[in-house]
Amino acid sequence: MYRNCIMAGGLLTVTVATGVQAQHPGPLAGGDITHAGVAPHERSIGLGTNPATPSLSDRRVRFGILSNFSVGYEFGDADDFDRDIERISDDFDILEGEINAIDPNNPDQDDIEDLIRDVVSFEGNANDLVGELSDAAYGKLSIAASGPGAPLSVRSQTLNGVITFDYGVNVDGRVAVESSGDAFNTGLAEFVDEDGNVTLPGAIEEIGTNPDGYRFVKFEDDETEYTFKPEEDAGLAVQGGVVGRFSTGYAREVWRNQSGVLHAGTTLSAYRVTLARSGVLLDDSDDVEDRAEDEFEDNQNTDTGFGVDIGVTWVTDNFSVGGTVRNLNEPSFDYPDPCDNDPNAQSCLFFEANPQAKRNGSSWTMERQLTLEGSVYTQNRRWILAGRLDANEVADTTGDDYQWAAISAAYIPDSFWIPSPRAGIRTNLTGEELTYISGGATFFRFLHLDIAGTLEETSVDNSTGPRSMQASLGMDLQF
Repeated sequence: MYRNCIMAGGLLTVTVATGVQAQHPGPLAGGDITHAGVAPHERSIGLGTNPATPSLSDRRVRFGILSNFSVGYEFGDADDFDRDIERISDDFDILEGEINAIDPNNPDQDDIEDLIRDVVSFEGNANDLVGELSDAAYGKLSIAASGPGAPLSVRSQTLNGVITFDYGVNVDGRVAVESSGDAFNTGLAEFVDEDGNVTLPGAIEEIGTNPDGYRFVKFEDDETEYTFKPEEDAGLAVQGGVVGRFSTGYAREVWRNQSGVLHAGTTLSAYRVTLARSGVLLDDSDDVEDRAEDEFEDNQNTDTGFGVDIGVTWVTDNFSVGGTVRNLNEPSFDYPDPCDNDPNAQSCLFFEANPQAKRNGSSWTMERQLTLEGSVYTQNRRWILAGRLDANEVADTTGDDYQWAAISAAYIPDSFWIPSPRAGIRTNLTGEELTYISGGATFFRFLHLDIAGTLEETSVDNSTGPRSMQASLGMDLQF
């Protein structure tokens, strides 16, 4: 299970995409882990995602020293679901052992009745468990990194504004239990009453193996082959994507009066997006990870596109307000069709039986999103209280929806040696509706560290912890 999460995240090696200056749909990254909005202070401007914020700085050059790196995980609200999946596979193996122990040439009636009771009991327990897991069992890995030297911003006297350049990578990988109905259903349940008494439709006519390798039983005067096999709509769905991006932007002061200054900016991004998805059945426990990896590698599609972001910020002596519209043109990218290569491939059969597992449908669109932000601060701009609100929800490459609301507080001392601490709280207003508590600090005016964790907890591998955690490291210089 965890190998599948890491495997999906391993697409990181495919290409490169987003830096901290631009926000990818999905989990927040970089300084946004804690910062809710940016005040016009030299040490907070570089942490913003509003295309207008580079204009707020009087510095001639800002650039990243090393890659800004963020990593996070998220688990569903299903305690130790990895053990539950293993238990289903183990119990299924035990049933197969019982079937194989029956002599097909001379089956014992009592053994057959015991087997049917065990099958019906297993089906009931497994179907209940899969139903619960399909709503709550998932694991997700998210990674974001900017390239060396990025983001870079340069103030140009000739252009009367600030030019920005950025490149890096965003990776999201998600593995989840999916089922459209019963995971197991031989049809034998109709022969067992509530007290566990078995009434067979007739004497055993045949116990055999079908062409797919599954054992079955037939009764006299009954044409049905009762097959001991899982349904083909219950299994693990793996979905993920790599968003590669190179962007350039321009920001400048556009108007001022006695009350404040209006800044505006725009960013043009070139995207290279690789999307992948695969599905495997729950019963094949021995090689499920290997086959999931093979299916995942065989079902990838890469597209290119362009996106436009615009932003404005109004700055006064004691407060600022701003807004950003990301993905103004809503670029769209296609997922691979698992049935194109082989109509009989397991991923093809899985997604045909589980259309809901294609969480973004046949394509992923970088939907347009409006974000409003504001901050209040003291006259010297050292104490800052900020907030942000996404006006609408958007989906990431795995189909998870995000709409953030956040507040944060920060103190920026006038000393090279004293760290600048910050803390915040944010919640996702849609999707899983998780709430994060976050904190961080800037050391020596160039090293940014942030960490965030959810209030909600879950248990994985017998260890209890936050359902989601994120951490970020970034370095930049300005002069």
